[in-house]
Amino acid sequence: IEHLDAANVQVSLQVFGGPWTWTSYTKCIGGASESPDMKKDCDIEWISHFTNDTAALAKKASGLSYPSSTTLTSVALGEAEAELVYGREDASPVVLVVTDGLPLSQERTRAAAAKLQEKARVIWVPVGSSAPVELVEELASLPKSENTIRIGNFYYMSYKYYINKVIMQACPTLR
Repeated sequence: IEHLDAANVQVSLQVFGGPWTWTSYTKCIGGASESPDMKKDCDIEWISHFTNDTAALAKKASGLSYPSSTTLTSVALGEAEAELVYGREDASPVVLVVTDGLPLSQERTRAAAAKLQEKARVIWVPVGSSAPVELVEELASLPKSENTIRIGNFYYMSYKYYINKVIMQACPTLR
């Protein structure tokens, strides 16, 4: 995040996992009469809504812990789509999805990804050996090869090679 040009970019950051119980899952997908607490029930949290203070956001991001839970990708994508309303009107929105696990519902994730792609370019970063690479390649915006960036493990994400690769793909002025 700190490598982005703060004068020309706005960034939001969401960390997502998923619910631990079917009761919570039902709430999270809108199947219950009560609304979910996104953090408590769904393990989805907005660390920051749109900001151009990339240095402060990078500092926040460096202190985050890994959400070792299930993977509610469909709801996380829906939340990202809703966030786009607050972005700059003159910007070409890009959503970067970093995931290491199979979504709880592939069907719902496919639908959410398709809906999100109507509003934004979606770049997927499958990380680690458990990442659903075939599914991610299916869900990525076209061209798939430019919108899927495989990374072997989370440690490698700090390598300049991968940082540059993600920035080059996400920022159209650099390509």
